[in-house]
Amino acid sequence: MHALLNIEKRNAESPTFEIPSLIERRSLVKGDLAKLVFVIDPPMNGCEGERMWVEVTAIERGVYTGRLCNDPAFLGTIERGAEVEFGPEHVASIETGAERAVTSN
Repeated sequence: MHALLNIEKRNAESPTFEIPSLIERRSLVKGDLAKLVFVIDPPMNGCEGERMWVEVTAIERGVYTGRLCNDPAFLGTIERGAEVEFGPEHVASIETGAERAVTSN
């Protein structure tokens, strides 16, 4: 299990960037992409977290399961394709399957 930053809590304490609404973060469907922040502990070169996209593959009782879509630059303990469990509180950004379909045409 890889530690994920609780974006909801961090944003409430120090809103440095806009996050999707709670309704949006609770409404992900299979195929959507969620940007998560994986905690780097201890920090490397001043970097405390690595933002990466995870594609939602399953949803059960409010918990998402997804597949990592990026090659980590700092985290040597996880790789592209790894399974990741997360909740709405971890979602920093969303790209829906419909949005990707429009931009790829």
